[in-house]
Amino acid sequence: MLTIALVLAQLQLGAPSARIGSVDDDQQALHRVNRVVEDPAGGRVFVFQQGSGEVPVFDAIGARVGTVGRRGGGPGEFAAPANIGFAGAELWVTDLSLRKFSYFDRQSLEHRRDLVLPTTDNRTTPFTISRDRSVVTERTTDRWLWRQGDRPLASYAAELDVGGFSYGGRNITFRQPFSSSPRLLPTLDGQNIIVLTVDEPRLRVTRLTLDGDTILDRQLPVEATQVTGEIVDGWVEDFARRLSVPASRSTVERLLHENVVRPATTHGVHSVVIGVDDVLWVGSTLGGSNIWRAIDTMNGTLLGTLRLPEGQSVKSGGHSHVWILSRDELDIEYLTRYLVR
Repeated sequence: MLTIALVLAQLQLGAPSARIGSVDDDQQALHRVNRVVEDPAGGRVFVFQQGSGEVPVFDAIGARVGTVGRRGGGPGEFAAPANIGFAGAELWVTDLSLRKFSYFDRQSLEHRRDLVLPTTDNRTTPFTISRDRSVVTERTTDRWLWRQGDRPLASYAAELDVGGFSYGGRNITFRQPFSSSPRLLPTLDGQNIIVLTVDEPRLRVTRLTLDGDTILDRQLPVEATQVTGEIVDGWVEDFARRLSVPASRSTVERLLHENVVRPATTHGVHSVVIGVDDVLWVGSTLGGSNIWRAIDTMNGTLLGTLRLPEGQSVKSGGHSHVWILSRDELDIEYLTRYLVR
């Protein structure tokens, strides 16, 4: 098992308080985790895994307590579940492929209803929802647009940084990890939108209401990542892990060059996570180090800096704790919860 060596400026981590992941227990097994979302009310953990149509649910100490949805195209079923949010007694899950919101009871996890988005000329996907209205993102060649119904809320310039192709019998969508395009994230209660943009050489965080009003707009004491050859090598290795069948490095490089557009600028961000307490975790590669910074998006202050070994990443967390994804020598994935003091 890998030993996690952590050095955190301004924050102190306690001993591990929970763990998810097993090679022997199917209820605990994890595979290609791409998102972890916590219910701020009950502390339950929802784990999104690439290629899976269901979302396993764990309690705060890591025990499996249920499942949201299953693979399929019917009510309460998913092709590509992408995100989750909470509103009152309900939770909602977005599906990028089926372009719908699916509502579930927040406690029992039973399916209640679906909201399917109408077809448009541009790529429209579910983004966030409050108790009485929904917001979708619409992507054109060079713009990100948020709207409620026919009403535009905000628009940002965006690079064409998403590639899609078929390989090994599966359709694969891959977003380049070091992009200067805005990173858009809904808060867990669906009431606000967080935008992270590159304001070279630093990053800027903006917090908006669902009406498009600006609550916070502040440049952060956080530098963007400068793209280097070492970063591109890591990008190739990460992409290889996402493929459904083994491929040589030359094949992976060719697929990337043919299907994914490289960043047009030299700075960007490789990972962004919105956690409980609306804490934003921003992953960067600076000076060869894997650095994660915790930002309070209520006021734009930097809470602390976390350095992780190569291959480990923050998947969720708030003021009191953090969930870290790691792999052992057999490439088995584990999520570990550390308390923050």
